This record gives sequence, structure tokens and C-alpha cells, in this order.
Amino acid sequence: LEGVELGRFQIRLNWNQLKSTQSYEIESLDPNPAVGSDDVVHPHVQDQRLCEGDGHLAILVALEQGRLLDFFVMVRQILETYNDSSPYVSLEKWYGANCQDCGYCVCREDSCRCDHCEVDLCHDCSRSCEDCCRTCCNSCSQSCDGCGKNYCARCINHCIYCANVFCKECLSDETCENCIEEQEIPEEEGEEPTLVRECSQSVSTAVHSLRLGEAAVPERSGRE
Repeated sequence: LEGVELGRFQIRLNWNQLKSTQSYEIESLDPNPAVGSDDVVHPHVQDQRLCEGDGHLAILVALEQGRLLDFFVMVRQILETYNDSSPYVSLEKWYGANCQDCGYCVCREDSCRCDHCEVDLCHDCSRSCEDCCRTCCNSCSQSCDGCGKNYCARCINHCIYCANVFCKECLSDETCENCIEEQEIPEEEGEEPTLVRECSQSVSTAVHSLRLGEAAVPERSGRE
């Protein structure tokens, strides 16, 4: 079915329960179950029960009216058809789920899903948000630039100055520690140029005063 070898199936009808929804079973003669789900031998068969979908009423009426040929034809058509909107296990994941981050194929029992984008992940690649504890893939999580812990996109924030990502514990008034220190340094250094300018002005004034002042010149004697 669509490139997946599912093997042969046998439709077994119970004559004593023709009007019951449990009147027949689907037996796999060449079982090739989905990885991690031995009871699913067909996308629409679980525990030998067929998910009839839209064909349920037609099958039930055919059994009630004794139209056995129609019954077998309809069941066979369902087995030969794949409805990707309602499978027990999709054909894309029949042989397991591919981890979105590393590409490794794992069975369903050893896989999980990202709670944000719903991609499949292996347990080694899955990450848990330190704040909300939701499972995240690599694309939906980020490491805090302050503490290095993993957070989902909903629980991480940006510093309003440097725009780096931080958890709420590493921010103060939406500002990271480094930017807080950088904001404090200019205020301390801003006073020093003022003092230097004042000193320069004092020195310049003193030199100017000496340059313009008149020096006393001793009078020459008449004998000279």
C-alpha cells in the first residue's frame, strides 16, 4: 500500500453475529506490523478490527440484508485504500519515526514530539524547558546566554540593549547583567573629563596671567 508491503489479509466472518459490529475480523497472513505497534498490521486495522470510516453504515446494512458479496467487496476496498487523515499509524511512520534533529529512525515508544511544532524527536535530542517543562526540538528552544539552561521560545526573553536571549532570572528590568554594568561605567567616567578640563583651564589662566603681567625693570644709574 503506497510503497509499504503489508502482506495478505483474510476476512473472517462470524455467521452467528452478522448484525453485530464485531461480526468479522481481519487477520494478517503475512504480518508486517508498524514499528513499536505489533497490534497494528494495517493503517486501518488494530487488534484485528477494521476502522471502517465512512463505510461503516454501508457495511452494516449489507450484513443485515445478507448481501455478503457486497460486504466482502467493501471491506476489501477499505483494505486497499489509505486514508491519511485517520490511520492508527501513518504509512510515513510505519517503520518508525525520524527524529527531526538528528534524522535517526526510532520506534514510537522511544520517540516523543515537540510540544510547539509537533515534530518527532528521539529522547536524546529532545529538550525540556527549564520554566514550563514542555518538550522542545532544537528549533523551538534556546539557551540562556547568562546561565546556559534551555528554554522554549515562550519562556525566553531578549535584553532590551544587546538583544541577546536570557531567562527571566538573568534579567533585571529587561536588561542583562553585562548591559547593566556598561550603563553604570559611563556615569563614573563622565566626571573625570570635567575635572581635567577644569584643571586645564586653571593652568591656562595662570600662564595667561604671567604672559600679560608687567615685570619690574631696575633703573639704570646716571653714571652709566
